[in-house]
Amino acid sequence: MAQQKKATPGGRFAELRAEVDAKPYVLTDEIKIPLMTRSQTEEYLSIPATPANTEKRYAVMFGDNWEAIKDLFADEPNAVWSLFVKDMTEFFFGKKADDAPGGSSDSSSG
Repeated sequence: MAQQKKATPGGRFAELRAEVDAKPYVLTDEIKIPLMTRSQTEEYLSIPATPANTEKRYAVMFGDNWEAIKDLFADEPNAVWSLFVKDMTEFFFGKKADDAPGGSSDSSSG
């Protein structure tokens, strides 16, 4: 089967990309978290939002930074972690992310 050629960024696609602030979330000088790709987002959303899956979802969300992030927050009060998770959810999904399925106000999230 022939491989589909990747589209050249132009037209509205280029405009959409220009509208997105693709700067990473700078947590520390060493930990810079890029926006999730569409593939990462699909994988993240495919994992049920249950307490048992929290670690898997964070691993997808934070990618190669996950281990460093875990280490950074290990001895911090959980309230600091909770604020970070809220901030990251808004960074990845926007200010109304808590209203979306799997958002922190969704009864299925854990």
